[in-house]
Amino acid sequence: MTVNINIIYVLIFLIIFFLILDFYKKNFNKLEENKLEENKLEENNFEEINFYTISLKKRERLENIEKQNKKLKTKIKIIDAINGINIEQNKLLEENILSKNFVDNNLKRNKEIGCYLSHKKIYEIIKENKENKKYSIIFEDDFNIISENIIEELKNIIILINELEFDILFLGNTFDNIGTQIKNNIYSINKEKYTIGNFGYLINNKNINKLIDLIKVIDSPIDNKIDTLIKNNKLNCIVIYPNIINYVSEIKSDIL
Repeated sequence: MTVNINIIYVLIFLIIFFLILDFYKKNFNKLEENKLEENKLEENNFEEINFYTISLKKRERLENIEKQNKKLKTKIKIIDAINGINIEQNKLLEENILSKNFVDNNLKRNKEIGCYLSHKKIYEIIKENKENKKYSIIFEDDFNIISENIIEELKNIIILINELEFDILFLGNTFDNIGTQIKNNIYSINKEKYTIGNFGYLINNKNINKLIDLIKVIDSPIDNKIDTLIKNNKLNCIVIYPNIINYVSEIKSDIL
């Protein structure tokens, strides 16, 4: 009887040992996979582009950023968005940041202002970045990469735009606004139509001071502001068509 109990103890010990061993093997393999993935991200870094995304860091939006990041295979710097709930319109008005014509003390307006200030925050980061690359791509955190070959497309785009003078290149826009073809899939913007949607766009970093100066005063949502500046010939913007970026419609807007 004693022998049988000892055998049982040995068997229990062996079962526990092998379960623990299996657990560590699985976790070790997962760590190795993560390291390989990180190395791949480093290998696919773009020499001429910094990547940013604005986010309030809600779970579904962070999941979306991770999903899109895997398509892009490069590191995207996540910048904390400015939460519109905390906006004090009167204070912004006193500081001459907010136009009195845009004052409207409701939550939707606060969120529009928060979105505006979040984009402006990234512009300031680009300006202050001492290791700035030639271009910066800004994504809102509900962005969606629709191109199946995004890495090659971006590399080809860089070759084309290096020869062009511009301020902003839209990687997608809500109403597919395109004007005259400039070269390949790069078009001018039809100023008789709206250019709405800042879910993915590229900034020519050498003109960042110009952009910051033009958007100093908040008098409309940020995409409307940029649209007005385009129509008034104050910003030189171009667009990619077909779109290579759009947005995930299933993710609830942080503004509406």
